[in-house]
Amino acid sequence: MMKSRFRGYMPVVIDVETAGLDPQKNSLLQLATAFINIDKDNRLSIDQILNWDIYPATDTVIDKYALSITKIDPFSDKRNAIEEPKALASLFTKTFEYIKRYECSKAVLVGHNASFDLSFLLAAAKRSNIKNIPFHSFSIIDTASLSMMSCSHNVLAVACDRMGIEFSPSQAHNAVYDTLKTAQLFCSINNQWFLLDS
Repeated sequence: MMKSRFRGYMPVVIDVETAGLDPQKNSLLQLATAFINIDKDNRLSIDQILNWDIYPATDTVIDKYALSITKIDPFSDKRNAIEEPKALASLFTKTFEYIKRYECSKAVLVGHNASFDLSFLLAAAKRSNIKNIPFHSFSIIDTASLSMMSCSHNVLAVACDRMGIEFSPSQAHNAVYDTLKTAQLFCSINNQWFLLDS
């Protein structure tokens, strides 16, 4: 069902929190993913969410303004952070497992302003010298664009509200929370379209 719904691709929701806006200069600090389930009626739901706190990669720059938005202390002992390569290896291994489960050819990144998340994921993989990447290198599913079409707004909090999804602004800019809300939004838009077609 998954491969026929998305042309052989498997959607994987990703959100990253970073040490700045430049994927070449700024490291990942948080990475979270939601894997999606599909039923016999093509309705989507969240299967599981995984997340990693990440140490700033060597020779990358930390933008203090970015940290003021995310409220992340990159070097806090409370974060249980790991290195970028280890986090990516864990994400990619699990993604390949889901690709095999659903008999898809590749994963496609789903995100809110997804090109941002993909650019950081690919830059981190290059820094980590990881070449076997499960994600399509340029195709994405952008929930900001989908929500503009479905509910006339592209801000995640507003789009969730208009789709009847609870959203807490105080919890935003956290990779796990934003991944959860993006995944709920993606599933809701998909399922709404299939209700309209039925």
